[in-house]
Amino acid sequence: MTNNTRIWQFISDGTRFKLVETGNSRTMDEGSQHLSGGVYTTLRTFEHERALRLEDHFDRLEHSAELQGKHVVIPRYSLRSGLCEVLDYFPESDVRLRIHCAFVENGEIRVYILAEKFTPYPESLYENGVAVKSIDYQRENPIAKATNFIDQTSELRKTKPASIHEYILVAKDGTLLEGMTSNIFIVKEGKIWTAEKGVLPGITRQIVLEVIAAAGFETILSGYPRNEVNFAEEAFITSASRGVLPVTKFDNQNVGEGIPGMITRQIRSDYLLWLKKELRPI
Repeated sequence: MTNNTRIWQFISDGTRFKLVETGNSRTMDEGSQHLSGGVYTTLRTFEHERALRLEDHFDRLEHSAELQGKHVVIPRYSLRSGLCEVLDYFPESDVRLRIHCAFVENGEIRVYILAEKFTPYPESLYENGVAVKSIDYQRENPIAKATNFIDQTSELRKTKPASIHEYILVAKDGTLLEGMTSNIFIVKEGKIWTAEKGVLPGITRQIVLEVIAAAGFETILSGYPRNEVNFAEEAFITSASRGVLPVTKFDNQNVGEGIPGMITRQIRSDYLLWLKKELRPI
């Protein structure tokens, strides 16, 4: 397999910076696994050099580090400049970016930028929906976006059948938490359910919640019971790389009529319109 992900160490004194390319890896997750553990955030660009809520990503890095007992202050201005320099290595495409703050044994915190060409999901997935499978699994510290989750779920990711787009984590009480790399929303009787506790507070999830509120739908911030998914009318997952992606099969059973529903299609359409207004240069 081709090494698609390039890795740079970002070195800064707060105003000046330099990038030192340290290697590459087949995937972004493998790149993170080769670095010291820590916290990370992942995003994609639009129109090559525009992004969504980059400040929120910086905030999440600092907060995730705090939850791990580490004090991290992101040099935001210089890191933005470093990200722009990385984009120059991918002149004709959008880019998937990861900022990885590695906790080194001597107490040092090193910042790395991982980058690869971003390939959008095919439109056919949005037209037909995807299949997901539930698994009894929970994050140790769901609020923190820590790299140990990548290590802990590595084998699950490698052995996931090609027919399954995403695994959905299920809480001990049997309610749906989130996808392994996404958040999940369930639509029943015009109301939209999504877990609030026990999940990583995804940045795309927050945007979608704002879109849902603006569209006038009621949101229930609670995990939907797995044993009642057969009564749901629609479902979708959200993430930075997917946006709003319909789910039409859950544990090998159709969700609703087995096609993307009207509410899901409206939320995705509204989300895409929201993007056009909210994108900002890195």
